Amino acid sequence: MKFAFGLASAALACAGVARTAHAESRHYNIPAGALGEAVIRFGDEAGINIGLTDPVLATQRTQGVHGRHSLSGALHILLKDTGAEYREVAPHTVRIITALPRPARIVERRFPEASKQPSIPTSTADIVVTASKNQTLLSQFPGSVSIIRLHAASGDGTAQKGTSALVQQLPILSATGLGSGRDKLFIRGIADSSFNGTTQSTVAQYWGDARLTYNAPDPNLLPYDVRQVEVIEGPQGTLYGNGAIGGIIRVVPNAPDFGRLGGTVEGRVSTTQHSGLSNDVAGTLNVPLGDALAMRATAYRVLDAGYIDDPVRGLTGINRDVTMGARLTARWHPDARWTIDVGGILQNIDSADGNYVLQGSPDLTRSSRIAQPFGNKYLLGFVTATRTGTSDTLTSTTSIVRHSILSNYDATDYNAPTVQPEVFQKDEEITELAHETRLFGNSETHPWVIGLSGLYDIDRVTRALGSPTALTPLTGLRNQVGELALFGEYGATITPSLHLSFGGRVTASRALGILTGVPSANAMEIARTQVRVSPSATLRWDARPKVTLYARVAQGARAGGLAIVPSGTGYAGQEFEDDSLLSAELGARYGRETSDPFWLNAALSFTRWSSIQADLLQANGLPYTTNIGDGYVNGFEMRGGWSPLLHLTLSGAVFLNRSALYAPTATFSSARGVSLPNIAKAGVYARLGYTIPLSVESKVSIDVTSRYVGPSHLGIVEPFDPAQGNYLTDSARIRLNWGRYGASVSVENLSNVRSNQFAFGNPFGINSENQVTPLRPRTIRFGLDGRF
Repeated sequence: MKFAFGLASAALACAGVARTAHAESRHYNIPAGALGEAVIRFGDEAGINIGLTDPVLATQRTQGVHGRHSLSGALHILLKDTGAEYREVAPHTVRIITALPRPARIVERRFPEASKQPSIPTSTADIVVTASKNQTLLSQFPGSVSIIRLHAASGDGTAQKGTSALVQQLPILSATGLGSGRDKLFIRGIADSSFNGTTQSTVAQYWGDARLTYNAPDPNLLPYDVRQVEVIEGPQGTLYGNGAIGGIIRVVPNAPDFGRLGGTVEGRVSTTQHSGLSNDVAGTLNVPLGDALAMRATAYRVLDAGYIDDPVRGLTGINRDVTMGARLTARWHPDARWTIDVGGILQNIDSADGNYVLQGSPDLTRSSRIAQPFGNKYLLGFVTATRTGTSDTLTSTTSIVRHSILSNYDATDYNAPTVQPEVFQKDEEITELAHETRLFGNSETHPWVIGLSGLYDIDRVTRALGSPTALTPLTGLRNQVGELALFGEYGATITPSLHLSFGGRVTASRALGILTGVPSANAMEIARTQVRVSPSATLRWDARPKVTLYARVAQGARAGGLAIVPSGTGYAGQEFEDDSLLSAELGARYGRETSDPFWLNAALSFTRWSSIQADLLQANGLPYTTNIGDGYVNGFEMRGGWSPLLHLTLSGAVFLNRSALYAPTATFSSARGVSLPNIAKAGVYARLGYTIPLSVESKVSIDVTSRYVGPSHLGIVEPFDPAQGNYLTDSARIRLNWGRYGASVSVENLSNVRSNQFAFGNPFGINSENQVTPLRPRTIRFGLDGRF
């Protein structure tokens, strides 16, 4: 009885808090920008249901809201000069609509008190999928997309984890476990191999509208001060061109705010079992420089203490990582239609050694002759100009990337066991210049987009082998590719509930591959010029107000190139061909993640992959690239959430995968029927979240998560196919928010699992099939954050 009385008292207190939130003023911090995005944040800060479904209104610019205001006063400021007005349709529920043609009149009024049964304080404003390139609302997007919402000073360490935070939440997204800045990413089981080589990435990565990579591993840019991350599944060749055969990952950063001087600061310290102390600190500063110019800067430093010891060298924590980065963006708004962003990103990752151990060694130890350091230096510069019209929007982006990747491996047993240690060093220098100009229409019934893009990428690889103090150069490689493409997509409303869209991309490309560091008599050069068409088609049926069914067919491809292969006593060049992929998807969506107490997304996908490119290892450990044959990838996925009680949320995701190489080339005939590498046959993620309101601006949040990764294997043929995966991990977090400040405590890998997440660390020891990359041991993290 006492428990029931206490529960009832808590419910009445929560209802009182909800009524107070609507009757009193509160502090708002909504930056200027697109109205659709601002409305989502407004609903979160105001604690009300707020709906905006008109895509034209969603693209209008709002000046934002700052300071303390009543609810009605804040809404008037938010909607000023946007052509929109609000209507109260129920307690705690507001709808944003096009303003009626009558003289504007600002009326301050109080909202009536809420009913005694308060509604769940979520925002009904639909999320805009910016990666669609025509500002499609999430509820109207005919495909599988996951959007991870991030907030400044979240206090949970999400940004500090980088891409791995996304992998932990989305079973459809997987990564190799080689280390930060070294991992390959895969979406929906489209995995070519577990090793880094010269093939183009299967996942296209973007920072806003700027392309991050072409044929490099994930640079793992830490998403501090980021609004959301969008992961779109399946081939995106129509809108994104060659390389996006698995899907895309698009990071949407927070934009400079013209109306407010302020920022955020956050810091954490953590302790890992069998390790020293780790720490991370980050800060963001927004500076308005007049009515039409603002700058936003972010800087961070993350130290991840090592947890692997090397008794032979007498060292502890050898796998220590340090990541440092900075970003700067300037936004100029010369008039009501034009917005120009100029920015840059710089990030350096320094890893002292590899993250792997050897089976049979004492727990979390590895004996090695020399260190195997790794470095990843990434530099991006971009300029984006956007013109917003009444019926269309023009966006033009130019970016340049300089990416340096330096890897060192212990090659002491390269030829035969020797007394003196030997090292293999690979230095990769990438320069990428990209441009895209696109125009899309602001029509709800006939959405369209048309654009022109170009890309020029140079990848230089130099290699050396020998004593750490006297390396001997080996054969190198230079691959360069130029692309020019015209693309478009058009949608039509057949009936009020049936929508069809189709699109295509025509790409003209020229690839050139050259061996370097060889005598002129052995020089080799390949050149290829081709034209490729990438079509797509989707059908969406809004069966009921909360039920959407869709079907999608799309094609994607990757360009071929030149690879280094063994030839007699030396090395020569060998051309590898293009590969292509055709995918069909059937999906269903119920409810909205941003508003409904129950929502569910599910999809079936069927993919056929021809002439699969793969980065492989020779018997002596040196990498090479070739085509391995034809395969298929079939998958089922489901994501959903349920709020059975006020402030309680249950959510989760599951992914099932079946793949096989059904028509291998003669060289890989033994791999017929073998599943593609590195992708678990099953993945599950579950989360329980509970919020305890303390006052209007204070609350306690509790999160418990669990993640299962099924079994997989490293490669497709022996001896490069050891097993990995098949583990379950969990974590917990408690966070206190009070006004502008927050504190958190989190525990990761609660059960201290030691399972093998990746069976690879050093290519020159892979023949022994005893390499293991263990999960990071149990880690406790304490954090503080604030905004000003």
